[in-house]
Amino acid sequence: MEICVDNIESALIAYKNGASRIELCSALELDGLTPNIGMFKIIKSLIKIPIFIMIRPREGNFCYNQLEIESMKEDIKIFKEMYADGFVFGVLTKNLEVDMEINKTLINVCHPVSATFHRAFDVVKNPLQALDSIALLGFDRILTSGCYDTALQGNNLLTELIQKTSQTSDNIKWPIIVLASGIDRNNLAKILTATKCQELHSSCRVKKLSEKKENFDHYSLPDASIITKMIDIAKEFNLL
Repeated sequence: MEICVDNIESALIAYKNGASRIELCSALELDGLTPNIGMFKIIKSLIKIPIFIMIRPREGNFCYNQLEIESMKEDIKIFKEMYADGFVFGVLTKNLEVDMEINKTLINVCHPVSATFHRAFDVVKNPLQALDSIALLGFDRILTSGCYDTALQGNNLLTELIQKTSQTSDNIKWPIIVLASGIDRNNLAKILTATKCQELHSSCRVKKLSEKKENFDHYSLPDASIITKMIDIAKEFNLL
């Protein structure tokens, strides 16, 4: 059970309520960007589960120019020196295919730290071909909703991906398929029954009202009861 967070309070809630791993980013409302270093340092000092770092320099598409690639490399180097446990990124070509050259460069910078190909996968032109490319590159995981807005909608492709990656091969190490997007305590059992997945990704967030009287804006945090309920469901399926 990986919980994606974009602030310190969220990371602590996830950790204290049984998350297996944290994906740390900034700007979850933009589907996650590279987090700031200070936040990571504080969280790293407070929790004892792996922290994967989102490496995404801007919102929008996943086709980056050379300066953006250089900034991604520098971010990886900095977080790696600070003992990040993994990195989450993905680069596509203009034709919506996996960019073999640039992703390989970034994986080499990550080495030997784990690398996850993020939901750029969900906009590729040919998902099964992209899976082969990502496996050849050496990614350990793929974060995906099955090329739909939610994992429940992408059920069929997710099942196909998991079935393919469960096959043993002497020539290739398949990445773990991590299910993401729209997964909650109400649909988790159905998704697990259909896909037989190994890993899940969710924010488990609910909107809260700011406690400051002068600020009545809402903000989102993981909900402890949602996390624990989803973990209980996962345990019923021998996932955790």
